[in-house]
Amino acid sequence: MPRHEIGSVVTEVGTKVTKFKIGDRVGIGCMIGSCDNCANCGDNLENYFLEMVPIHGGKFSPNNDREDFNGTINYGCFSDIMV
Repeated sequence: MPRHEIGSVVTEVGTKVTKFKIGDRVGIGCMIGSCDNCANCGDNLENYFLEMVPIHGGKFSPNNDREDFNGTINYGCFSDIMV
C-alpha cells in the first residue's frame, strides 16, 4: 500500500555493508533531506530544517550548500527498487 513512509526488506547488500543483512526489515521516515549545517541539524533536529525534503513530492532545493540538492523532485516510496 503506498504511503508517506517507506518500509521494505533488504534483498542484497554490498561487500562493505556491516549494519544490515539480507532479510532485515528497514524503513525510512517521512523526510529524507536536511542540510547537516544549520543550528537545527547540528542539534539533531533535522525535522525542523527550514528546507526539509519530504519523502514524496519533495524538491531538493538548489538553495542549499549540498551538491545533491539540485532542484530535482523526489518520488519517494513509489518505486520498485531502492538503493
